[in-house]
Amino acid sequence: TVFVEVIMVGPAVGPDVVAPAPAVDWTGFYLGSQIGADMLHPKTSPLPTNSFIQPEATGISGGVKLQGLWQTGPVVLGAVADFNLATTTASAPCLSPTFTCSDGSNWNGSVRGDLGFAANKFMIYGTGGWGWADYHGSTTSPAGTVFPAATTLNGWVAGAGVSYALN
Repeated sequence: TVFVEVIMVGPAVGPDVVAPAPAVDWTGFYLGSQIGADMLHPKTSPLPTNSFIQPEATGISGGVKLQGLWQTGPVVLGAVADFNLATTTASAPCLSPTFTCSDGSNWNGSVRGDLGFAANKFMIYGTGGWGWADYHGSTTSPAGTVFPAATTLNGWVAGAGVSYALN
């Protein structure tokens, strides 16, 4: 009696096993750029305490952002500073329509703290701190005389957002 045995060797057949993607660690320093809308809403009061009311101004702003984050579990803590240049301007008739009121801002910036909650590549966060912006305004008389004013404004800032890690 002769037995013939055939043995085949090849890859095992079974369900595909995919290794889970490694969890994202948001800890680190980030340098970025930003662009967006800029809005200026001057705080003015009607007559008789303020004889000129400045118009609301809009424009575009863009700049740089430096951020440091530290993650422990799903909690992400951080600090951020940003600086932007702006093209925010407006001009409109003053309370007395023979005069023209103008205002605007050329720059703004802030320093803030961040608190976020991460779920792998997604992070939701809140941010808050202090911000600064330049403000310049003027009133022009019918004769062309300009009465300028300029100052640096400051106050609190707050926001929220969602981040996604690309890699």
